[in-house]
Amino acid sequence: ETTSIPGFPSGKHEASIPELAIDHLVRLTDDTGLYQHARFTIPNRSHGYCTDDNARGVIAMIRYHARHHDPRALRLLDIYLSFLMYAQGPDGSIRNFMDFNRCWWEEEPAHDGLGRTLWAWGEILAAPPVPAYVPVVKDCFDRSAGHIPRQSLRGLAYSVFGLQGYLRRFPDATAMKRHLEAAAHTLVAQYEEMGDADWVWFEDMLTYDNAVLPHALFIAGPILGNDRYVKIAVKTTEFLLRTEFDGDHFSFVGCRGWYERGRSRTRFDQQPIEAAAMIRMLRAAYGATRDVEFLRLQKIAFDW
Repeated sequence: ETTSIPGFPSGKHEASIPELAIDHLVRLTDDTGLYQHARFTIPNRSHGYCTDDNARGVIAMIRYHARHHDPRALRLLDIYLSFLMYAQGPDGSIRNFMDFNRCWWEEEPAHDGLGRTLWAWGEILAAPPVPAYVPVVKDCFDRSAGHIPRQSLRGLAYSVFGLQGYLRRFPDATAMKRHLEAAAHTLVAQYEEMGDADWVWFEDMLTYDNAVLPHALFIAGPILGNDRYVKIAVKTTEFLLRTEFDGDHFSFVGCRGWYERGRSRTRFDQQPIEAAAMIRMLRAAYGATRDVEFLRLQKIAFDW
């Protein structure tokens, strides 16, 4: 069974995608949250839970429920949202790793949990299943927004996605517009410091979830009325496509060594997160430029 991709042009570029099934997501969820890992189809409790994944679960369930109105999606949404709220400290900071005994790690590595959590909360604010979610989630978002400037580049990008949702609900929120502009400015400043004619990128290395960086600028540009953000997004997208698309199919940078400037890129292991980020970014690129070539590439990225 297939369904048309929303926004994909008709005619020779018509595309279809498999109907989404959430059975495995249901299997990976208990009353605490979404497990980090599974062994094939069986949840692996030894790795516990993380905020990153529960934030992804919120985003997926908001979008899935909007299409299918499946009551299972609301149940999962509430579990994942409850996890995010529990991860938030009194000062708005976000913890990320929890073991199976529901204990937060005392020492955890650096992470982008706050940015992903803001993204998840922004998705709810933009399209709440029922209005009662809005005041609860807004309060959570407001408490954590002050941490946005201290995020990594990817954390800033995820925060931009969350701010987009917040501003859809509250378009006159000037403080959030300032956060959005500051995040975009930091991305642009990093691009100007690191990039040159041969390496048109924000960092000295292509690592994971790369497409979120230009994606954030494709989002920020139209909201803030800044064409320069979009131009930089296009340039960095073209560099990423030259690196990862050979004219026929995508071959994403592998995680066994990544791709450091001046060295050979790693081809294995390629991760699905790269395809997912590329799909979302290309849709945003089309939205900002109206260039249908981005939609053609989006379908090829999905076929990966």
